[in-house]
Amino acid sequence: MGTQTDCASSDDKQERVRNMMGPMTGGEAEECIKLAEEGLEKGVDPVDVIEKGLARGIMQVGDDFGAGVVFLPELIMAADVMKQGTEILDREIQTAGTERKIFGRVVIGTVKGDIHDIGKSVVAAILQAS
Repeated sequence: MGTQTDCASSDDKQERVRNMMGPMTGGEAEECIKLAEEGLEKGVDPVDVIEKGLARGIMQVGDDFGAGVVFLPELIMAADVMKQGTEILDREIQTAGTERKIFGRVVIGTVKGDIHDIGKSVVAAILQAS
């Protein structure tokens, strides 16, 4: 019986991770942050939320953008949601002492004073998700 409880708990955690994709693809930053915080309270691994929730969401938006299903504003909103979500989760990862896999480092930026950082933000979010 204890195993079923553990399994249900694990299923609940996985469902919470999958639920992160909705706000991601809808550009709903507040809902995404709320789900991330609730997941952390319930013991969901923040690395799983980033890799299996946010990353899948941003990849889906990228695929939809490539297919012409969504347009630049939706892509930008999803990148912003990704950025806000990962900031919260990265803090939790650092606090817990766990680590994400790092495959390398990329330095990305814009020219000082340039307000047109859309491309940088989208690329940074996708790289961060990978």
